[in-house]
Amino acid sequence: MTETIPDVSHMVAERATSDWSEAHGRVSVRRRRYSGAKASILRMFGIPAILTVHLDPLGTEVWLLLDGKRTVAQVRIELEKTHAGEPDLGARLGKFLGAMVSRKLVRLKAP
Repeated sequence: MTETIPDVSHMVAERATSDWSEAHGRVSVRRRRYSGAKASILRMFGIPAILTVHLDPLGTEVWLLLDGKRTVAQVRIELEKTHAGEPDLGARLGKFLGAMVSRKLVRLKAP
């Protein structure tokens, strides 16, 4: 059985959290994972209630392009302007968006 990857190039990508910061040309994104009693219990075991993701330079560039208006295809076109000739750019963008969507830091929606 072969699993196919859905084509999301026509979908609009937007940030799902407004809690992020930029320092030294890199973005750090945060989202609350747990709250209340569950957060207190997990904190006793050293598990933070806040998920923090530190983005690499390409991830930072993508994050700054996610304005809720551009489609995934438009984001890729913008990246190709600054990363011309990079052979796996589409795959890296797809992997980044997949990871960020699964962590509920990015949403994909119909245009």
